[in-house]
Amino acid sequence: MADKTVKCAYKYCLHGGSGLKSVMVSWGNRYIHQDCNVQREAIGKIRQLYLDKVSDTVVMSQLNSVLNTIIHKRRTSAEYVYFALNSAIRDNRPPKYPAGLYYVVDNYRYKQAFNRKKMLEAQKKYGEKQEDDRPPVLEAEYSYTGGRKRPALD
Repeated sequence: MADKTVKCAYKYCLHGGSGLKSVMVSWGNRYIHQDCNVQREAIGKIRQLYLDKVSDTVVMSQLNSVLNTIIHKRRTSAEYVYFALNSAIRDNRPPKYPAGLYYVVDNYRYKQAFNRKKMLEAQKKYGEKQEDDRPPVLEAEYSYTGGRKRPALD
């Protein structure tokens, strides 16, 4: 018997909307792709972290609007948004209002730390360190002779 094709229940589906029922995850009486489910759960974790650590009196429609813009329109990873918000809270620099998440996500230090973290996870996953394909850099000797030549004093 052929596998049944069902529509993904996630509004912002990453796979175009439909898929095989056997590879999808049950969400109540609906079905959702595994990647879509991971993203949906990550957004829920971000909301909960914001409510617990930043402000419990936030207007949820504003927070949801900001998260949708950052994650779905700007195509930023939900995992990165969670990492950046958690890092900002740890550094005692949490956003004061939901739109402050734009500045937290654009912070260069958090981007570098996230990339470093992902690289270390990949190295652990694949066992050994990745070797660069670049040739080794040879150190050149450099000597400074000064600006202009001055006449010798007699």
